Amino acid sequence: EKEKVAVTTPVDPAKARGSVEQWLVEVEKVMLETIRHVVMQAHEDYTGRRFTDWLKQWPGQVVIAIFCLYWTQDVSAALRNEGNTGIRRYSDKLEHRLAEIIDLVRSDIPPLVRCTLEALIVIFVHNKDTVMELTRNGIEREDDFDWLVQLRYCIEENPDKPEQQDLFVRITNSFLGYAYEYIGNSSRLVVTPLTDRCYRTCCGALHLLYGAAPEGPAGTGKTE
Repeated sequence: EKEKVAVTTPVDPAKARGSVEQWLVEVEKVMLETIRHVVMQAHEDYTGRRFTDWLKQWPGQVVIAIFCLYWTQDVSAALRNEGNTGIRRYSDKLEHRLAEIIDLVRSDIPPLVRCTLEALIVIFVHNKDTVMELTRNGIEREDDFDWLVQLRYCIEENPDKPEQQDLFVRITNSFLGYAYEYIGNSSRLVVTPLTDRCYRTCCGALHLLYGAAPEGPAGTGKTE
């Protein structure tokens, strides 16, 4: 995709004196530090710009992560403050924002931004459909099971690193850290109800320190 993310600390392979395994470990460490740094910067920058301006400035995976973070916060706040009426109003807000994204897609934008938008729209539409489903089901509280089974992003204190804030995902009673692994500005498959069930199963397994191995025909969303 030709996306570039500037590392926080450059790695010099020459210092490893030919030990590939040594400098590659350093590259991995710097990758994690860099993506965490960019995620936190994008989080702070989100409220300071128009959404359509903000998403042009950050890497694709960071845009999706921070959008999902604020989507989680907005839905939770709407349920907490106004119940079903609140998420109905938020659904209208998402419709308006989707129209802004569509207008941006139709304009003359760089290929990399278009790639970001293509992936974002898939996640955006799924999140919008989730809010509409919660509205139809009459969900009134943020501790309702239909909301708790959704993939929710949050920034909280890291239990393994006190006083450090990190990005986490929650689904049902599972709680997993965002790994900060750089995956590039890749495309996304449509999220189906089966995908959601796989998320719940896999996240539940990882939360319990088990593994998960999806199996099925090609093109059905196993990798996603």
